[in-house]
Amino acid sequence: MNIRRKIARILDIFGRTHRRRHARVLFIGLNNAGKSTLLNRLKTEREKLSKSDIGPTIGFAVDKFAYNNVKFAVHDMSGRDAYRSMWETMYNQCDALVFVIDSTDQMRLAVVKDELDMVLGHVDVVDKPHIPILFIASKAASSDSCSVTTIAAALRLQEDIGQTRPWRLASTDICISHVEEDGLPEAMDWLSEQIKYTVH
Repeated sequence: MNIRRKIARILDIFGRTHRRRHARVLFIGLNNAGKSTLLNRLKTEREKLSKSDIGPTIGFAVDKFAYNNVKFAVHDMSGRDAYRSMWETMYNQCDALVFVIDSTDQMRLAVVKDELDMVLGHVDVVDKPHIPILFIASKAASSDSCSVTTIAAALRLQEDIGQTRPWRLASTDICISHVEEDGLPEAMDWLSEQIKYTVH
């Protein structure tokens, strides 16, 4: 951690930096990956929808939540074939990407890889190497889910992204009862820290 970040963290601890950051985030991933469910988990209890009220996203949906002193404005993008071309229209407006992967859908990991390659190769993403990407492997508690190690290897995250931009891969599941077993809080802490030091 460089000296600037150390100083900023110390000031945060003592409550001297109260300015809340605002960040625009894209939630992307194939259909049925769990993007809308994940977004719902990040809301306050008062704002959350019941599970029966969460349906497939058509086109895209705009939503918001706050986490760790960052106000996130979210575009929840549909992952259906017909709508994936819409993702690229939003790249130049976002401060971070959250790529959700269904860890039980091993048959479509090759499709996820193809879509990721198109994301990473898009000029609006290439031109913004500071933009962090948080990869979330959903449905991790299912018996047929694959590990984050398998997903990272299938998507060649270390080889194709490596040190070129900030990224992280975590797993989560709405069925996990113990928060310490869930990677979502730590992943969101990471994303919030990335946002705090890249969004001004």
